[in-house]
Amino acid sequence: DKLQDAVPATISLLREAGIKIWVLTGDKVETAINIGFATNLLHRDMQIVSICGAADTAAADAQMAEALDAGRPKNSTSSTASTPPPPQMALVIDGPSLHAALSTPRTSARFLRLATRSASVICCRASPKQKAQVVRLVKKAKLAMCLSVGDGANDVAMIQEAHVGVGIAGKEGVQAAMAADYVIARFGDLRRLILVHGRWCYYRTSNTVLNFFYKNMTWVFVLFWYQIYCGFTADILYDYTFLMFYNLLFTSLPPLFLGVFDQDIQAKYALAYPQLYRAGISRSLFTMRRFWGFVADAVLQSFFCFFAGRQMWDTAAGNGTSADKEILGTSVAVYVIVTVNLFVGFNTRRWTFMTFLVVFGSIAVFFAYIPIWSQFKGSSIYKIEKRLYRSSNFWLGIPPIVIANLLPRYFARAVQTMLWPTDLDIVRERAKYG
Repeated sequence: DKLQDAVPATISLLREAGIKIWVLTGDKVETAINIGFATNLLHRDMQIVSICGAADTAAADAQMAEALDAGRPKNSTSSTASTPPPPQMALVIDGPSLHAALSTPRTSARFLRLATRSASVICCRASPKQKAQVVRLVKKAKLAMCLSVGDGANDVAMIQEAHVGVGIAGKEGVQAAMAADYVIARFGDLRRLILVHGRWCYYRTSNTVLNFFYKNMTWVFVLFWYQIYCGFTADILYDYTFLMFYNLLFTSLPPLFLGVFDQDIQAKYALAYPQLYRAGISRSLFTMRRFWGFVADAVLQSFFCFFAGRQMWDTAAGNGTSADKEILGTSVAVYVIVTVNLFVGFNTRRWTFMTFLVVFGSIAVFFAYIPIWSQFKGSSIYKIEKRLYRSSNFWLGIPPIVIANLLPRYFARAVQTMLWPTDLDIVRERAKYG
């Protein structure tokens, strides 16, 4: 078969991104090795370990043990700092030897240990069942995220076994494409699928989940502070419809749009710097440290929204009367909803017209909802807009409370970017200033 264009460049980029590439093919050993060299999977300076012709499990186990001993670094007292590092190891194993290696748990573990020590792995003359077995072994033993790419019917089992299956629609038919999660026209399309859309997907999912946790905790923690204020009487500060529509109308769209449309970096820079993909491999965007950071934001912001609002209304309402629970609850709800929507917007890297629309539109919907709902006699905030919207305390309290809530995160991000920049921060700065 003729090698497609951009295959060597694609494999080189994926390896720079930290992705380990294994070739599971039905071709002969010689053909597979030649393809490995043609696609930059193998290099002349590599130590190629060939496990072929093993008649039984014992023979395969002996060959793998010998390969592991040969690849193990030797402790030598005469070695110096100028001693060159040992060459990278590439594993080539044929179908019968692979069958023997996967036949028992002991040999499977040894095969996996040898394969993970190798920079490249090529399994030749592999049957569809063996391809699926190799993927299953890596999934379960290494807890690794596996992506399988295939173009023919022999690859269907492997594609279905992997976490993510990619089918190449071409001369081999559409069986692989029908069984896959994603379909591409050429192998080179993997670059954009993984390095661009894969990165964006991980970034968007991580930030969406964290922002959803944050906005809900901010809303609920206000009720906790209110219980301290009211002596733990289980009274609810907010109007019941505020509780009902908080996640439905007032705060749901900004994090959803972040999770669908946001881009932490442009596609051309994600392709130019494949090392950025390593953040997903190390799972650095969704960690307990980041989670507790969002929890801290929620606790501090809810504390400030409630107690600053209470202090402001403890003086006097707009008409000179003391503020009641409805005034306090509605104003605090405004402070929280404005804060969380702007905070999610602050965490959005790429602002578009739709971002402006959903962030400020969600805030506007709540401001419009209050006078509409307060016209109903069954409402707990009946006619409240006359006192609330005519009060200078209410309007003058929004800017300082919201700014005070957003400043800690802004300051923390600025300090982190200046003192401990990540690879993404450096690339974004290069993209901004050329």
